Amino acid sequence: MSKRRVIIGIIILIILIPLVITALALQNPPWANGPPFINIESAISNFILTHFNVVDISDEQNLNSVANLTYPKLKLLDEGKIKVLTATEIANKTYEKPLDTKDYFIVAIIDPADVEGKAYKERRRVIQAVDDLAVKGKINAIVEATASDIARANPWGLKETGRLRGAGVIRCVIFDGGHHIGTLPLKPDILLIPTIYYKGKPSASHWYTRDTVPLYKLEAALKSGAIDSVIARFPRDGLPVKNPSGMAGLVRQSLIDIVKKNAHDKASVTFRRPPISSTNFGEFGVSKASLFMSMEVDPMDSKDAAANKIASEVKKHEDRDKRIEHVYLGLTFSSSKFPHRSKKVGYGMDELEKSLNKRLPYKVTVMSEPVSTWDIYLSRIGL
Repeated sequence: MSKRRVIIGIIILIILIPLVITALALQNPPWANGPPFINIESAISNFILTHFNVVDISDEQNLNSVANLTYPKLKLLDEGKIKVLTATEIANKTYEKPLDTKDYFIVAIIDPADVEGKAYKERRRVIQAVDDLAVKGKINAIVEATASDIARANPWGLKETGRLRGAGVIRCVIFDGGHHIGTLPLKPDILLIPTIYYKGKPSASHWYTRDTVPLYKLEAALKSGAIDSVIARFPRDGLPVKNPSGMAGLVRQSLIDIVKKNAHDKASVTFRRPPISSTNFGEFGVSKASLFMSMEVDPMDSKDAAANKIASEVKKHEDRDKRIEHVYLGLTFSSSKFPHRSKKVGYGMDELEKSLNKRLPYKVTVMSEPVSTWDIYLSRIGL
């Protein structure tokens, strides 16, 4: 390689790397949901996910309810024969018809651009359109981000996700922080987790929302609540996630990995199918005496003020359902103010947890830390 080419390559990297980092750091503002930005992100994601395996799933994990993941479907996945539909296309019926489910593994994407900025009624219409098509056997997997996952946090959402599971549709959620703790009782088949190390522990983290969740806490909460979601980890660094290619590519890698670990021969792929009673819980968010909650906390409040507000919210559930024994809290402490690091919360999460356990008559676990990915990056360079 000539010296001139090396110099040009170095110059390109010097220019490109800061641009990519800036693009990734700013991927969530409203203007980032426009076609030009999404197309660039999708192209980057497609290149990475078709050339590198980035998903990590532990050997003992397996899907729990898949009716339509047959060997022919798995073969389509392995060969990369995937058709990706956006929720907007489905809701407006602008996708290419007919949907050839024999020749393609069909993935529906509900990303921020499909639902953010819309009234709840319209969000629900878009999500319902995807669910209706899926239960007809026209969609093999649904991948959701925060806006649609949280829109399901009610009895309607519980009913819808039950329909999907009953129809054998694989439902995946990008779990990137404590704001998803409250919807864990909906039992996504796969939690796609952008992972970064914080305090030496692998953690689920959002770019700017301050509610990073250590994975060891998440794993314990899932086990306690009898929630059978598969944890699929991938690096937070350098991969645009919330775009069609990123979301579909992560599902493809996850499913192939799960199948390779659990398939005994080409003719049969076995999955556990728990009895329907295993999903039995009453008030939304309560499962086997565990309450899962997500809520916003004012980072400027004192520890006592925050604890009092949180305890008050928890008690609202206690009044409706007396079975609560353990509360898992995903607390969001506002967002990082790009490009500067947000002011630190004036107390530790261990202190807050102890304060809550004194105020409430059951065990409380604070699941999240008041930092975002951006905060973690800045701390690594001493800011």
